[in-house]
Amino acid sequence: MKETWKPVYRHEGLYEVSDTGSVRAVSREVNSRYKTRTLSAKTLKPSLDKDGYLAVSLYKDGKAHRKRVSRLVAEAFLGVPSKFMEVNHKDENVRNNNVSNLEWCDRTYNNNYGTRTLRSTLSRSKPLIATGIDGAITIFPSVSSLKIHGYANRSVYRCLKGIRKHYRNMTWKYLNDMEETDEHTRNY
Repeated sequence: MKETWKPVYRHEGLYEVSDTGSVRAVSREVNSRYKTRTLSAKTLKPSLDKDGYLAVSLYKDGKAHRKRVSRLVAEAFLGVPSKFMEVNHKDENVRNNNVSNLEWCDRTYNNNYGTRTLRSTLSRSKPLIATGIDGAITIFPSVSSLKIHGYANRSVYRCLKGIRKHYRNMTWKYLNDMEETDEHTRNY
């Protein structure tokens, strides 16, 4: 099946986006300080942004604009939204930017769509183990139970993700991770 290309919204004449999620720079002449040169067309290589979405950098008037590919596809093929401002991935795969997988929606719909809420709840309900520098071990039923005990969820999450090593002189792990580590250590 052949890709359909349309101009990128607010970057017309500079970039195009396809219905499958590819983005390319259009061949054009660029005036520099000393001469005019021709830039040939090329497909841009997207990278992952902080939330795991594919994104590209688009340049206009000497400034870089970082844009998510899903939004570029939606604006070009679904039209620029007048009411809904977020792009939803119907199959919940944020790297599938095919136009048939995208729809405009509001934030509430996007946050409650599909299995996102269930997955979020399950990840928060895992038991945790906190090990103090003195070797004392404390087990918590879930991250959401930490607030009751006076711990900051955000700081504990940073430890769980490996961004921080300690919080309140304790190391934090999911209990399941500790069991896997123990089994791994026993095998050697």
